Amino acid sequence: MIAFCAPAPGALQFETTELDLGDRPRLEREIAFDFPFVNTSSHDVRIAYAVASCSCTQLSWTTEAVPPGGTGKVSALYNIERYTDSFHKSITVMVDGESSPYILRFSGSIHDTPQSLFTDFRYRRSALGLESDPLRVGVVHSGSEQNGRVELCNFSDKSIELEFKDITPGLILSYTSKTIEPVSRTYFSYSFIPDSLSRGPFAYSFTPVLDGEPLAPYRIETIVVDDFSSLTSAERNSSAIPKLAASEFSFGEIPSGAQASVDIVLLNSTDFTAKIQSVSSSREGLEFSYPEVLEAKSSTVVKASVVPGKLRSGSLRFKVTIVTSSPLVPLLETWVTGYVK
Repeated sequence: MIAFCAPAPGALQFETTELDLGDRPRLEREIAFDFPFVNTSSHDVRIAYAVASCSCTQLSWTTEAVPPGGTGKVSALYNIERYTDSFHKSITVMVDGESSPYILRFSGSIHDTPQSLFTDFRYRRSALGLESDPLRVGVVHSGSEQNGRVELCNFSDKSIELEFKDITPGLILSYTSKTIEPVSRTYFSYSFIPDSLSRGPFAYSFTPVLDGEPLAPYRIETIVVDDFSSLTSAERNSSAIPKLAASEFSFGEIPSGAQASVDIVLLNSTDFTAKIQSVSSSREGLEFSYPEVLEAKSSTVVKASVVPGKLRSGSLRFKVTIVTSSPLVPLLETWVTGYVK
């Protein structure tokens, strides 16, 4: 039997709101865990969104409405930060119709284990090893400075000289030394402030130059949304709640070279409007058309159309990201599928 903690104000009662993950080996890389909850109210409850305190934590949650007495969970995947010996993170959960968020916290400590460069750096470009390729920073707020570091190593048995060129404007790179000693690791730091006019997926890039030879460009990928931190609870709740009519939309079968489109339906049952700021796909092959505004108490369509000549025969699967101006639901993600004959 699960013993749930004393209920906090609101409909959801979490098994715990503070989770100690204990002492973990750094080699583990990722830690997956859940925050289970039960709906203690007399009405259906739906999580509007959840956001973590840092981009090192990926979140998912029960998306369907939870009936009275029903259960659900907020799931997290924490990517262990290499130069952190202990961690203390938080997750903010917003529920439709509730003005106050639920704050979930998790913590733990990290201990070192013997590791090799080949274990840590899974991506390789010539003698240069990388931990990730590309680096996915996650959701960031417009106008808010972002900082981080990229780990890399020299796989070879001689020193290498590393420089960077073709750096996207707005991205600042810094490092202590251009020389990487044989069979050793190092890092460089990055900093950027998302453009106040940009919304949706955005990528910064630069070209590593190894001993004078340019390598393939490296990307730092992010998704930019509005900064809602200054809003009051009343302002936050006076907002639209965009919803997707389905978790997946399909073209069905498409003859090779033919044109095809599918309607991604957005719903808004509130008295407030929201702007559709951007719509994008995880890969090439789709183009979108959509209205600028999602009106109050209405539905609207984002039309996804196949770009002729961009698709190969076989199964199709696109992850579509929709960014809105709603502080309650700034980000929506769905899948568009199909099959090219």
